[in-house]
Amino acid sequence: TLAWVEKVPEYDGLICEAGIKFMSMCKHHFLPFVGTVDIVYQPKGWIVGLGKLPRLVQAYAKRLQFQENVTTEIAKELMHSGKAKGVYVQVRAKHLCMCHRGPNEPNATTTTYYSAGTLKNIQSRAECRELINHSYGTSQ
Repeated sequence: TLAWVEKVPEYDGLICEAGIKFMSMCKHHFLPFVGTVDIVYQPKGWIVGLGKLPRLVQAYAKRLQFQENVTTEIAKELMHSGKAKGVYVQVRAKHLCMCHRGPNEPNATTTTYYSAGTLKNIQSRAECRELINHSYGTSQ
């Protein structure tokens, strides 16, 4: 068992940690992109320490990266090492290339998500987005 998971066989609900801030460097433009990561997962007898989720985000964000890969890699790592039944990861970011290059759209935000396992179907993804919005104190 990895040190970042703890056995809790009786919990089968969803766990949401929203608003994890990150900064990364775009592999394509070599310019920063910054934003937040929202994670929802359903444990399978093991829970991840809440402080470990921001560390996981930082581990993948610190690389020369594409936003789509950050999203996917975090989810896959939680499925594998976090022993999750299901995972939903949403990343919202502003890319400096949108400010300093041709588009000149400093307010544009790019959102990516990846879901796996029990949270892969459309109904589960909608439930995850609702849980994330509730965490931010908004409803959409």
